[in-house]
Amino acid sequence: MQRLPGAHIGFLLFVSILVLSIGGAPVLGDPDTAWHLAAGNLIRSTSELPSCDPWSFTAGGERWYNLSWLADICLSLLYSIGGFGALYGVTIIVFAASLVLMSRHALLRGAGILSIFMLLLPCLFVLYVETFARPNLFSLWFALAFYCLFTRHRTSKNLDDLLPLPFIMAFWVNLHGGFLFGFLLLGVFLLEALLQKDRARLRHIGITFALCLVATFFNPYGVEIYYGALKTLSGAFDRTYILEWQPIKVIDDWPMSLLLLLALCVGNTSDTRIALADRILFVLLLMLALSGIRYTPFAALLLLPALSLRLSSLLYESRWGTRVRALEMQIYDDMHKTDIRVLSAVFAVAACLFVLLPEPRDHVLKEPAGFPAKTFPVAEAQYVLQHYPTLRFFNHYNIGGYLDYLWHGKMKVFIDGRASSLFGEEVLLDYADFINSRGFGGKAERIISQYSLDGLIIPNTDKDAGYWQWNPDWHKVYQGPVATVYLRKDLVEKGLNQ
Repeated sequence: MQRLPGAHIGFLLFVSILVLSIGGAPVLGDPDTAWHLAAGNLIRSTSELPSCDPWSFTAGGERWYNLSWLADICLSLLYSIGGFGALYGVTIIVFAASLVLMSRHALLRGAGILSIFMLLLPCLFVLYVETFARPNLFSLWFALAFYCLFTRHRTSKNLDDLLPLPFIMAFWVNLHGGFLFGFLLLGVFLLEALLQKDRARLRHIGITFALCLVATFFNPYGVEIYYGALKTLSGAFDRTYILEWQPIKVIDDWPMSLLLLLALCVGNTSDTRIALADRILFVLLLMLALSGIRYTPFAALLLLPALSLRLSSLLYESRWGTRVRALEMQIYDDMHKTDIRVLSAVFAVAACLFVLLPEPRDHVLKEPAGFPAKTFPVAEAQYVLQHYPTLRFFNHYNIGGYLDYLWHGKMKVFIDGRASSLFGEEVLLDYADFINSRGFGGKAERIISQYSLDGLIIPNTDKDAGYWQWNPDWHKVYQGPVATVYLRKDLVEKGLNQ
């Protein structure tokens, strides 16, 4: 590993933050952020972890495995300190810093800085789509920590390099269900040691695997944590109706398609100059990214070392190799200069302050940091709570998390972003049937009767929003900026329409 000047960190951080912030990354655009905040507020106010769902009337006796309870508390605390601006700024900085970390890691392993610059924007575009203030950002950072420590251990073969991993896992298992990804990384590096017949590494990784497994039991659910994680991963509803669980659409999802094209053009799993674990991860991560959008940030970051090393080799071996090396040497020499180092630090600090402070951030962005006005149903939630506090409303999945946050349990939702991790298969199928039938017909009548539904809250942006207005069984009582509220016709005829 080569020693690098620190100036590149500031410039990379500056560019990454600038692209994600001014580029308009959807940091607070996921309704799941709302229920995570609501969960953190609830845990902090009651000083206990709820075992049953407090927000819906459909979960029944299902136990709520809140695998992100500690992350929810962290998000809630961060919000209490600095509001939405703090959530926004910290999220941007964490995602930008993750790219800087992996860029530096690749440079230390011998990748050329020009290769890093060439891959920076494609990787940023992939991160952009999933830059959300949610617990998965903890999984992202811990996955990178696992990867970097295993890579260091490959060279040092010192068990001390792996000792932090069980402690990281003890936190990870309480922060996000993505802790299972840590075992995937463990398995990859264990396989590498096995194929290379490296007994010392096999022993060290085996010990680490056992300690990490034990560490996962330090959580409020004990061994049931695996059942909770399995419920989420095996949910057919999630893969069908939740965008982030669906496979990427090549061409339509152009950022990941661009990275995939780069991987196909640059990648070479038979290049022995690239570590075996990286070549194994190369295949696994591309498969995961293709199978679900939520895995694309992991692919973009963990593929960066292998891609940059391969791209560097291709550049050095090309007809312009001598010029490329000379240019990189000039860049490194410049980065050692005091004025460049100071300038890079100033740029990095300025970028961090820009996303953390309301001035001038909120003037530059399209709207102030917070839940997007076009999807946050404040007026609709207040209207329903004020006029129909005792009725049951069917709500669209995309606004369920917002209603959890706005109603604080005073009214119950039909469904929200917890999906398969909480709700039974019957409830999820009934939701799908009701949405697909647009609340009309035999299936809809059975669902209305079974759940005693009195009204509907349908987003105005729903692709079938116009059809609900033609449904003879429902009467529109309120048209809000985000959603439309309907009541059953028989209730309106009884005078409940106010």
